[in-house]
Amino acid sequence: MASCIVCGVDDSSGARKAARVADELARDLGARLVLLHGAPVAPSVMYGVPFDSDAFQREALEDARRLLEDVAGTCTVEQVSQRAELGSAIEVLVRVLEDEGADLLVVGTRGRGAMRSVLLGSVAHEMLAVAPCPVVVVSPHTVS
Repeated sequence: MASCIVCGVDDSSGARKAARVADELARDLGARLVLLHGAPVAPSVMYGVPFDSDAFQREALEDARRLLEDVAGTCTVEQVSQRAELGSAIEVLVRVLEDEGADLLVVGTRGRGAMRSVLLGSVAHEMLAVAPCPVVVVSPHTVS
């Protein structure tokens, strides 16, 4: 029995479907659900011009919190929490999986296909290689 399921959430339809799958799994397994979003870390200089990275990061975290609150509002599992963290998606997912002692990670994919994912990068594919727990990848074509 899983005690903690982490679901990576962004603003894509694939991530929303992944959250629905994670919610169903958590409910069926009696696990707690952690919804997670990694907000980007801003540079202090952009294009050679000083950049207000603190304001950017505050806004990015606030946007992440609003997104997580919206997704959490659709969940039916009893124990659901939300974490907005600064950092790349991969870095944040691995850190939170370890922090939470997660038994399972659920992530969505954008359905770009293998070649485009290799060229453009894919959080789902990368997590299959580095996650310290099993990973469920939810296709955007999943019927729900």
